[in-house]
Amino acid sequence: MDARLLRLQASFDAMEARFDTLESCVGGVVGAVGAGGAPGASGASGASGAPGPAPPSSAKGPTGAVVGAGESATVDRLQAELDAKGVSATFIRAPKEYYDETLEFRQSVLGAPSVDCLCKSIVMENTRIDEASCRADPSLRKYWLVIVQYACPGAKKELLNKCVHGLQPSLSRKKVNMRVVAEDTSIELSGFGKNAVSPIGLRTKMPIIMAKAIADLDAGVFWLGGGEVDVKAGLSVSSFIAAYEPIVAPLY
Repeated sequence: MDARLLRLQASFDAMEARFDTLESCVGGVVGAVGAGGAPGASGASGASGAPGPAPPSSAKGPTGAVVGAGESATVDRLQAELDAKGVSATFIRAPKEYYDETLEFRQSVLGAPSVDCLCKSIVMENTRIDEASCRADPSLRKYWLVIVQYACPGAKKELLNKCVHGLQPSLSRKKVNMRVVAEDTSIELSGFGKNAVSPIGLRTKMPIIMAKAIADLDAGVFWLGGGEVDVKAGLSVSSFIAAYEPIVAPLY
C-alpha cells in the first residue's frame, strides 16, 4: 500500500473513532433523560437509575397561613359547628393588604381553584314588612343571608325579590323589596363585623339564599367569611348545601 493510501486509511480510522465517541455521549444523555436526570447530573439517583423528582403540580396551595385549633376562639367556635354537622373546612388567615389587592391575589392567598370560588355573605332585609308582621305570621322572614360571588356584579334586585316572593307566597309582590342592611344591624344579627360575615355560627338564625352559580361551580369548593375580618373559610359546596340547606336560586 503506497503512502497516499496509508494516509487515507488513517483518516478513516480517526473519523470512526470520533463517531464512536459521539455515539457514547449521545447514549449517556438519552439514558440520563430517561432516568429523570439531566445531562451531566451526578449523585445516587442518577447512578442507580431511580426516577428523578416529580414535576411540580399545577394546583397551588395557599400562600396564606392555615388557622389551627386553639389559635382563634372564633374559628374554634365555627369549626365546632361544622364538626357537629359533619362538614370539613379549611380556615386561612389573609395578609392585611388582602382587600386592597385583586381577586387573583386573593385567589393565590387562599389557594382557590379560580376567582369564581371567592364569595361573600350579606345580611339583607325586606324593607316592606316589619318584625311585628313576622311574629304574627311565622312563615314570613324580614332578614335573609345572601351568598354571592365577588367576581359577579352582585345579586340583581328583581331576581332576589322574585326568589323571596316565591318563598313567601302570602306576600304580594309589592310587599317585597330587598336591600342590604346597615352595618350595625348586620353586626347585631350575624355577630360578625364587616368582611367577616359567615353563614357558619350566625348569632341570629335566618334563611340563606345561595347564588346558583356557586352551586354550579366546576371546582366544587368555595370560600367565604370565616368570622374574623382576615380569616376565610373554604368548604365543599355540596357538603355546605347538605348541612345548611340554603335556597339555591339564580341571582345574576
